[in-house]
Amino acid sequence: MRDFAGGRSIPIVALGTKDAWLALRLDDQLENRFQPFLLSRWGDDSETGRLLASFETVIPLREPSGLGLPALRRLIVERSEGLIGEMHQLLSSATAHALMEGRERIEECDLMNCFFQAPSHRRQMMERELRA
Repeated sequence: MRDFAGGRSIPIVALGTKDAWLALRLDDQLENRFQPFLLSRWGDDSETGRLLASFETVIPLREPSGLGLPALRRLIVERSEGLIGEMHQLLSSATAHALMEGRERIEECDLMNCFFQAPSHRRQMMERELRA
């Protein structure tokens, strides 16, 4: 892109999964401006464990939760369907749930009982509503 006032180029980067790319394809002008590079979903592996450990450093709880350890990591990946934005939402909801229960760490019960719906569940609910 060109800034007409100053003549500078400003790069624009759009990140997302295959669904984000499909959304860009709906508009020919947008599709022609981006070189696609698909991102995979996060899996139940050590790389995701490091990501979750970094999330844990900014969660406002006094005790460590061990989010990157296998048991919680697996549950987080399953519930979020491997999408980083969904992981953020899940962890935010689980943090609130833990605090309401009087705990200063996230436990499995917080990940299971907090208010969070997986993206596929939300999509199914919307499709049902659209068919009605």
